Amino acid sequence: LTTVWEVSIAGGLTDFVDLEDPDLAVAIPCEAPAVNKSEESSNKASWPSCIQANVAFPSLEGSGLFINLEALNITRGCFLGDCSYSDHFASTAAADCARICALVGACRWWTFQELAPPTCWLRGSSARRFEEAPRAVSGSVDCVPPEEPRPAP
Repeated sequence: LTTVWEVSIAGGLTDFVDLEDPDLAVAIPCEAPAVNKSEESSNKASWPSCIQANVAFPSLEGSGLFINLEALNITRGCFLGDCSYSDHFASTAAADCARICALVGACRWWTFQELAPPTCWLRGSSARRFEEAPRAVSGSVDCVPPEEPRPAP
């Protein structure tokens, strides 16, 4: 028995993909998609008030978002030491965790925990439950800090 996923692709077409196929390649855009500010809801909390303190989204019912984090230059603190297939990575700050989630199209929630090492956890659309977790902060994909100003050339 093989489980396949129905995937919408460009042009309104649909394809069926076996995610266990070793020849499957997943591409992540190098730049975050543009956001139309006029379409954003005016009642959404902005950074940092959008952060939920002492809350984590556990990896239940397939909510862990296992992706190739190496494509985002992440090489530390991954699942079983393999950043090519992981739902978490070593991160220094919640802001970095939020920015990575925003770069990944399938990411819907992030959790940053001050563990040893501090760790960012990525969760997909099936993350529906959260749990109390001291020293953890979480947010939705929309909970992202403003871009840092770039130094003038």
